[in-house]
Amino acid sequence: MMNQYCDVILKSSGSGSSFKKDSSEKESGFTLIEVMVAMMIALIGMLALGSLTITSLDSNAVAHERTEAVNLGARIMEEWIASPVDALPTPSCNPVLPTPLVAGVHTACKPLKSTVKLNYDVYVTEANTSATMPVGMPAGSLPASRVLGPGLRVTSILVDSTNSATLYAGTDGGGLYQSTDSGANWAKIGGIGYIRINDIKQDPAGNVYAGTDVGVITNQGVLGTWIKKNTGLGNLTVHALVIDPVTPTTLYVGTNAGVFKSVNGGGAWALSNGNPGSVPPTNLTNLKVNALVIDPVTPTTLYVGTDVNAGVDLYSGVFKSIDGGVNWSSMKATAPNNVNALAVDPLSPTTLYAGTDVVVATGVVTSGLDSYATLASPTGWDASAPNDSFTMALTMDASSPISGSRGTNMQGSRGKGAGVYDDSNGGLKTWFKAHSNQAQRRIYSIAIDPNTSMTWYAGTDDGVLKSTNSGSNWAAINSGIGIVPKEKVVKISWLHKGKPHSIVLTHISRRPY
Repeated sequence: MMNQYCDVILKSSGSGSSFKKDSSEKESGFTLIEVMVAMMIALIGMLALGSLTITSLDSNAVAHERTEAVNLGARIMEEWIASPVDALPTPSCNPVLPTPLVAGVHTACKPLKSTVKLNYDVYVTEANTSATMPVGMPAGSLPASRVLGPGLRVTSILVDSTNSATLYAGTDGGGLYQSTDSGANWAKIGGIGYIRINDIKQDPAGNVYAGTDVGVITNQGVLGTWIKKNTGLGNLTVHALVIDPVTPTTLYVGTNAGVFKSVNGGGAWALSNGNPGSVPPTNLTNLKVNALVIDPVTPTTLYVGTDVNAGVDLYSGVFKSIDGGVNWSSMKATAPNNVNALAVDPLSPTTLYAGTDVVVATGVVTSGLDSYATLASPTGWDASAPNDSFTMALTMDASSPISGSRGTNMQGSRGKGAGVYDDSNGGLKTWFKAHSNQAQRRIYSIAIDPNTSMTWYAGTDDGVLKSTNSGSNWAAINSGIGIVPKEKVVKISWLHKGKPHSIVLTHISRRPY
C-alpha cells in the first residue's frame, strides 16, 4: 500500500512545544498514522493544561433536556387544567402509560417524540393553603410554603340583571364561579377549566358572555352549558367585551390585536380595526385593547382604551368610533399612561371617564367631535386622581363614577392608594375613598346591583367584597371561592451524568421554576 504523507505542525496551547517531522527520516511529510499519534499527544497535553473542556457540550445537552422537560410538564399541566372534572391526565409516554398519573406518586416517562436518550420522572400534586412545594424547588424561586390568601383574585364580576341573587365571578387562572344566594356561597362552574376570565357581560335575553385568555365563552350550550364562540377569533386573549344594547346580537371584543366584531351573537368574528392600510390614529392593529364601552344612547359610538405602544406612542390611549367600529380616531387621553378602564355617563353620554395607570381622567366629548385638533396634546381631558391611584375598574352609579384602584405599582406598596373610590359630586373631582373596613385591598373589578343600587361588589386580590350601603362598609364573601381549585404542581426531574436536574410548574404561574 502506498504511504500517504502531509506536512503539518501541531502546537499544544500554552506548552510551547511543537511536533515537526524531520525531513531526513522520509522524503517528505508524515504518515497519516504519525499525524494521528501526534494529534492525540497534543490533545492530551491541552486537556492536562485545562485549555480544552467539554463543559459547553454538557451545557447544551442539559439545555436540550430542560426544554423537553418544560414541554412535557406544560402538556401535562394543560391537559390537567382543561379537564372539566379536574382529572389527572395520562401523558404520552414510551412505553404508553395505561392509566392517568397519580398524585404524590413518581412516574417514569419518556415522551413519545423524545429527542434525548433518557427517562423523565414525573411528579404531580395539589398544594393546599400551606402545602410544602416538592423537593428540588430551586432556592429563592418561591416561598417554601405557598400561602395563597383567603380567596382567588377576582378580575370580573356580573350581577344577573333579571335575578340579583345570581352572581358571576371571573378569576385570574381559577375559572368562573357562580353564586345563587347574593354571594353567600360560591361554586366553580364546570366544563370551563382553569382559565382567566377578564370580562363578563349579559345580553337582554339573559345570555352571559365572558372574555377569557382563550377567547369568548358563553352559557348558550345545551341546558345552559358553557361553550366557546371563537370562529374568526381563535384563542386570542379577550380583555374586554361589550354588547350592543339595541341589537344584542352585535358584540365587540378587545384583544392584543385590536378589536373584533360579531353580528351574530359571537357565531363569527371579524377584525374591526379601521382602515387596514393606515396607521394610528385611524387603525388599532397591534394595539392591546384593555377596555371597551358603548354609548347607551347611540350604540354605533364606541370607545376603546389601549396600552401605550412604544412604536405608536403618539396615539396610544383612548380611541373613538362613530360607525360601529368601521373607522377609529385617536382622542389622545392621558398618554403615556396605559388606559385600563372606561365608563360613559349614562345620563350624559358626552362625558367619558378613562382609568389609567396614574389617574382617572374625565373627557367631555362635544357632540360630533371624534378627534382632537392637536393629537400631541391631551386637550379636552381633565385629570382627577384618587390618591395615588392605579385604576383597574370603572363603573357608574347613576351619574356618579366609581373607580377601583390597585394602588401604585411600586414594590411593597400594596394598599397604598388601593381601594374603591367614589366621585359622588358627578365629575367635580371630589373623590373620596369608600373603604371603611376594606383593609386596603387592591381592586380589579366592580359591579353594582342593577336592581338595588346601594349594593356593590368588588373583586380583589383576595376574593370578593360586598357592600350594602354604597361602599361605606364592606364584608368579605368568599365561601367556596377561596383556595379552590387547589394549586396544581407538576415537577419533572431527570439525571444527567448522575447529576439531578428538575423543573417545577404551577397552574397559577404557568411558568417553570
